[in-house]
Amino acid sequence: MNTHSGILPESVDKPTHWLNPVLFDELSLFLKTRRAHWYFDGPEKANRTLFFQRQYKQIEDILDSMISYISLPCHNPLFSLNSFLEASHAAGPLPATVKNLDPVSELLAEHKAIILKLRELLPCAGKAHNASAMTDFILDLIGAHEHMSGMLKDQ
Repeated sequence: MNTHSGILPESVDKPTHWLNPVLFDELSLFLKTRRAHWYFDGPEKANRTLFFQRQYKQIEDILDSMISYISLPCHNPLFSLNSFLEASHAAGPLPATVKNLDPVSELLAEHKAIILKLRELLPCAGKAHNASAMTDFILDLIGAHEHMSGMLKDQ
């Protein structure tokens, strides 16, 4: 027996389709943040390790909330390596080497790319079935990334 919620399938599919690429960008940012503390040595290594641990925990929470939001209308987020590679729009792939890279600048660029992508989604979100909820969700994500970027600039 099929139940009908009154929500048109395209109203459910669009937000899921819009958020999947951002989900993959978040995952890329998580991986880059997770490895960022490896670039530092010396007396500040312990403090920077703790800082980046807090950052990737925040991103992990963002990932969980995005997966919950995408899954809410009975859709599953895309979870395959091919879909990750095709859908990710962030600042770039993980580099093959770790020499002469500035992880803070790289992470700032990732946050900026995600913020811009989320801002591009705001007009679409305003037309979605549950426009205010989706707009609020996107604005919360933007705020989280702006806060994390500000913390990174202080490093």
